[in-house]
Amino acid sequence: MKKLIASLLLLFIALPAAAEFGLEQFKDQQRPLLVFSPDNKHAAYQETTRAVAARQEGFDRRDMVLLSVFRNTGSADDYYLSSADANQLRDRYDIADEEFRLLLIGKDGGIKFESNEAANLDELFELIDAMPMRQREMRQSR
Repeated sequence: MKKLIASLLLLFIALPAAAEFGLEQFKDQQRPLLVFSPDNKHAAYQETTRAVAARQEGFDRRDMVLLSVFRNTGSADDYYLSSADANQLRDRYDIADEEFRLLLIGKDGGIKFESNEAANLDELFELIDAMPMRQREMRQSR
């Protein structure tokens, strides 16, 4: 009986941690482009998502993933961000609810680029292509 209670206790302790969203899931695999916006109607947000849609092949080739973070929600690929997830990301990067900001996170987990304007994908692709890890990726894909 004690083993059963201990097992159940461990399960309930582990569940909240497993349910939380974190950028760690992208580390060494993808380059998240975090787009913080008050909502999906913000002009810079719409310009950014149109640019990504138009250049999706280049975005994918560089292992990028778009994370949209709004006031109380968001999305990352097929993952829905709860209010707690969105707030955690805003707190982590010190971004106000009404602020628009882009952050490019490298595969190593570090911030590689930051802007308060809509994404310029030519600039981002050039920056990524100059990174040592991306250089290796391009050599290996030949």
